[in-house]
Amino acid sequence: MPTNLSECETSHLLSILNENIFANTKKPSEQNKNNIILYITENKVTGTQILDMKRKEFGANLVKYCNDTKVNGTAVNVYKKLTTFDFSTV
Repeated sequence: MPTNLSECETSHLLSILNENIFANTKKPSEQNKNNIILYITENKVTGTQILDMKRKEFGANLVKYCNDTKVNGTAVNVYKKLTTFDFSTV
């Protein structure tokens, strides 16, 4: 398992999202969770790419991908949780 976000491949991001971030958060709707997972999977997003994006850019990319402005709030929260994730817990 990677020790920081820049070492994460797409599969690591998906694992962190499903097993840690989404598992411990009730707020995002299933549709938003699924859209974020699909976006990361289809675009093969890595941790380095997340770090290269800014929070607003990540949200805007998901809004464009989903064609739904309602995903923006969830997207920026997920971005924050990914960029501040404690890798020592996995």
